[in-house]
Amino acid sequence: MGKRLLLTFATIALLGMAACSGGHITLTPSSDKERIPQPKFKANDLAAEGILPEFSQIRVFELDNCIVPNCPIIWHVVVSRDRSPREIIYGALPSFGAQTIISSNPLETGKSYRLELGTAKGNLEKGSGHLEFSVDEEGYIHLRP
Repeated sequence: MGKRLLLTFATIALLGMAACSGGHITLTPSSDKERIPQPKFKANDLAAEGILPEFSQIRVFELDNCIVPNCPIIWHVVVSRDRSPREIIYGALPSFGAQTIISSNPLETGKSYRLELGTAKGNLEKGSGHLEFSVDEEGYIHLRP
């Protein structure tokens, strides 16, 4: 009986932790044929399928010869958290509640980048995710491991 009670409490604790840790956002290319100058990406909230993800910043870093966060930011947009876009088009300003902080620089062939979604306060519990990709010589994007 004591082991069963302990197992029940452990299960409840794990379920509670899983419910609180939600909000991580997955990023994927919108198709397998995305290419520069404006590749498209989809953002999905792992904790709530079908619900718009919540984030307030879109940033893209150039990754060559540096380690994030010490890499150059080549695009930075602030969006309204309650209207975070599900699709992100590089360099395009979402049509609602958005402000450009750093205008987009062109993506270049042969380089690597990191697309990062986050919150203004850096809260990693909710509304964060990233995707690293490179651009091949023909301009197609490829996910980095």
